[in-house]
Amino acid sequence: MKLFKQLLFISSSVVTFPLYAGEAASTAEGIQNPPVAEAAKNANEAKAPLSQEQKLLHFKTLGWMQFMQSGLKNLDMQGQEAEAFMAGIKSALNNEKAPCDLGASMDDLQKFMQERFSENEKKRQAEIKTTAAKNRAAGEAWLKDVLSKDSSIKKTLSGLAYKIKRSGNKARVADEDKVEILYVGKRIDGSVFDRSDNKKPVTLNIKNVIAGIKEGLALIGEGGEIVLYTPDNLAYGEYDIPDIPAGSTLVFEIKLQKVIKPVQEETATPAAKSEAQKPN
Repeated sequence: MKLFKQLLFISSSVVTFPLYAGEAASTAEGIQNPPVAEAAKNANEAKAPLSQEQKLLHFKTLGWMQFMQSGLKNLDMQGQEAEAFMAGIKSALNNEKAPCDLGASMDDLQKFMQERFSENEKKRQAEIKTTAAKNRAAGEAWLKDVLSKDSSIKKTLSGLAYKIKRSGNKARVADEDKVEILYVGKRIDGSVFDRSDNKKPVTLNIKNVIAGIKEGLALIGEGGEIVLYTPDNLAYGEYDIPDIPAGSTLVFEIKLQKVIKPVQEETATPAAKSEAQKPN
């Protein structure tokens, strides 16, 4: 889901695995009924062994994940640099000694990496700003055209454009609430970048969603439906995240299924508390 603000910083594609396979198995069996666990075990034993092609695919995927999650991609290795890096991995796989004295060269290596990261980050940020400006201009032109063709689309002072398809009831969203919604997120070319399961609403804390969604949900009540035309400053701004290029104007089609109010703790008066604490 890309409605959450924290997804600006952490890619939703990151996958985590248990540290040990045995840990995962024991945990799974601990929450299953014994017959179910036994049936699952027998089913796994009955599966055909992995082919060499499947094993290689798994190793390739693990290599990709390790490289992407380590941040080494930001070193922007090319040509001979990439070849040297791969040679180092091959050397480690063959249990060969390190290419140099690590103790003597570690300071130089860390300095090199810091300078390289900084250099490439500046380059990347400049490229993102250029991309964002281009996408922002395209989004503004697109939204202007959409507004000129559909008078039912309104616009707020923040720049959010919206079309209410159903107002819903009087149960309105407040900052401390959670909501259950069905949604589809689209780019301005109509392609879908994210969506919920049509049969299972997504529960969100309203404090954690992007500004455009938060503002838009406040315009309808429980049971309402709305289409939000969200400029990049109310969405993900100049962050370049998977499936959403920097500066993108986005369209969200949302059905507000339920507004969940926080549970209010009952506060007893001092006299009531004193009475309740008396021994029988």
